[in-house]
Amino acid sequence: MQMSHADCILHSYWWTLGTTSSDAKNILKAGTDTVANWRCSFREAVGNESVSKGWMSPGQKIGGKTAEGEKIDVFMDETLCGHCKFHRGKPTTGVWIVGCVEKTEERKFFFVAVEDRHKARIQ
Repeated sequence: MQMSHADCILHSYWWTLGTTSSDAKNILKAGTDTVANWRCSFREAVGNESVSKGWMSPGQKIGGKTAEGEKIDVFMDETLCGHCKFHRGKPTTGVWIVGCVEKTEERKFFFVAVEDRHKARIQ
């Protein structure tokens, strides 16, 4: 099944809102494989665009002060990305992904993979 441009835009919007695949399938009246393939391709395209724009490169400067001299708030979070067999149990090995986002209109952000979360490595 081919999706129209309008369906692609709607699906992109639903993807950013976190709509489930089954809801998207029912609304678009598309098959499970179509929705799954589209979501996989879209997720990959978003990742590639993030890398090409330099958003996922370490060393990007965010934070600091605004033109008015006010401090810019930066939110930082980390997550462990690992694999567990048959989706059971907690992943014990994996890569830590650390991300930072500015609380500004631009919303500058970056993500970087780190081997461990020691304070010296994250700074």
